[in-house]
Amino acid sequence: MIRIPKIRMKWKWLLIIIPFLLLLPTVFVLSLEHYTTSNYRFCLTCHYKMWGKDFLVTSKVHPASVTCPECHAKEHSIFIPPKNFSAHPDRINPNCIRCHKNMLERNDTNGFKFNVMHIKIPHKFHLTEAAAVCTDCHYNIKHDKELPQTNRPRMQACFACHDQKTTSCLKCHTKGSKMLISLLPKGKEISKSLCEKCHEGFEQKEIDIYGLKFYHTKHLSMGIACNTCHNNEMQHGSITKDRAACLNCHHTQKKVGCVSCHPTQNAMRQGTAFKEVKGPADKMYGIVDCNICHAGIAKGHSLSDVKKACSQCHEPNFPKKVNEIQSRITKELKDVTSRLQQVKAMVTGNKEAEAEVDNAEKAIAAINADKSKGFHNSQYARRLIEYSIEQLKKAGGRSSKKR
Repeated sequence: MIRIPKIRMKWKWLLIIIPFLLLLPTVFVLSLEHYTTSNYRFCLTCHYKMWGKDFLVTSKVHPASVTCPECHAKEHSIFIPPKNFSAHPDRINPNCIRCHKNMLERNDTNGFKFNVMHIKIPHKFHLTEAAAVCTDCHYNIKHDKELPQTNRPRMQACFACHDQKTTSCLKCHTKGSKMLISLLPKGKEISKSLCEKCHEGFEQKEIDIYGLKFYHTKHLSMGIACNTCHNNEMQHGSITKDRAACLNCHHTQKKVGCVSCHPTQNAMRQGTAFKEVKGPADKMYGIVDCNICHAGIAKGHSLSDVKKACSQCHEPNFPKKVNEIQSRITKELKDVTSRLQQVKAMVTGNKEAEAEVDNAEKAIAAINADKSKGFHNSQYARRLIEYSIEQLKKAGGRSSKKR
């Protein structure tokens, strides 16, 4: 019978200690590798310099389990550490699809809990047909530099492709503006600093109020408080002044000339509304001031009020002549606009013809922008219409030759 020698106590301890000592540096190396590739605190040692303290604010959309490697590294696992980090869209977008494969097949928005505005977003169309990539819209999914930080796509991203002036709001906001406005924040406080958190640069943007071009900057520079015209308590951004109230303020200040707010109408009267076509000034330009015909404007006058003012100097049937002029210009505008749409569809791809169509469109737009149906300067309005017809004939001729 073979006897197994007894192991002394000190050797027993060595058998325990030696493997532990060998394992310790291995654990250290693995932990260090994990820390330097997967812990956001290590990333922050350099990247905080990019945006400061807001660089790693917790995303309101992504769960906490989505860390830096999930988006910025190649595919990895427990045994394969993340590597080849990059912030380039070519790296990030495949990682988005890796987790959100179903977006390639979805055009509906059912179950999108962060789509609080109920916006229609056909992902399949954008990704497969429009050749968009995830970061075109979701560039702020984690790092959101804009205030308030929502981590949701901003409307500015939409306007990178969609024309802001021609795209209808209902294209994306299918449930209408009333529902959308009802979701926006309400409150007693209203100020420039509060508004520009979402509406950055709003004071410089041209908007349309009661058919007139309006810039907030003029009112803000005069020290007019936001709550003079707006109230946020019942509805976000609601305007408390009607057109008559605006006019009562503006048109009682004799120092403010009409041209400062109505340059478009003044240009029509001068015959300079469209730079390509210089026409005669209206016969009454420089003789009759605006406030002669628009005498009751401070009270929010109507077109009938203006026509009554005409009769004070002209014969009693002059308002009828006004109607005839406006009806003729309106009909001619309708005809040339219809022709414009026809020719526009024919000349796609022909640069010279497209330029001529563009000229015709701008001339028509100059008449429409004046809003007097040509009466401020009927001669010039007719000359613009004739110019438009001439341009469309040229464009149509080029299209026929090409065929």
